[in-house]
Amino acid sequence: MRNTIHIFEKRQAQKEEEEANELKIIESQLENMSNSYKWKEDACFRLNAKLEELKSEMDQMFNKLAMYENIEKRSIVLTDILSGQQDTTNKSGIGFKGENKEKDPEKTEYNKSMATPNTSSTTNTGFQKPVRRRNIVPRIIYVM
Repeated sequence: MRNTIHIFEKRQAQKEEEEANELKIIESQLENMSNSYKWKEDACFRLNAKLEELKSEMDQMFNKLAMYENIEKRSIVLTDILSGQQDTTNKSGIGFKGENKEKDPEKTEYNKSMATPNTSSTTNTGFQKPVRRRNIVPRIIYVM
């Protein structure tokens, strides 16, 4: 009977030892996983910081691009104005460099041409040809 108890105690001790070894293995695996998790978490924080930095740089680039596009649009408008392709008069009727548009309908060129057609500047239909303005060299002016 003593041998049976002794054998039983030996088996019990072996099982406890095996369980302790398995627990040690599991603990080391958990520690490795937690270290790996901490490393991955640190890497994620670094990547998020880099992402935020890149986002701010991208926003700055978009702001610069919008500013350049706005400057380009303004320069195109100014080039059109200087080349005479766009109506430069404002609501007061005054344009650039003394180009005063007369608002009196009796004094407009259309009414003048209908009253007394000028043969040198009229077409064969009797209407006045558009008056050519002097060539203005377009200049690009950047306005900020």
